[in-house]
Amino acid sequence: MQAEIQEKRGWITKQDFVEGLALVNMLPGPGAAQLGIFLGHAKGGLVGGTLAGIAFILPAFLIMLALSAAYDALGALAVARHAFYGIGPVVVGIFAAAVSIGSAEPPSVCAFRSSSALPPRCSC
Repeated sequence: MQAEIQEKRGWITKQDFVEGLALVNMLPGPGAAQLGIFLGHAKGGLVGGTLAGIAFILPAFLIMLALSAAYDALGALAVARHAFYGIGPVVVGIFAAAVSIGSAEPPSVCAFRSSSALPPRCSC
């Protein structure tokens, strides 16, 4: 985000970006959305911050609203139930991919086993 907003487009100074990032890190919640709102506020004031917040939050809200409406309308059908049930492993896979991308080294199975109640099965 910094490369695009601060370096490439020059919408904000590096000092302001770092201050906004420090502020966002102190707040609970999704940092990317809050940083987007901060950058919108820095670029366009109250209106810019409000529009940035809406632009960040509205697409996810509309997707969840559509999925909820689809589940409400089609949830009793066996095919729809199976389709919604199949979404769960996809979400877990996306989360696992994000964790492995975010870490410098993929987590080892041995590290997981040593921290869980499962008996260790490897010689790590």
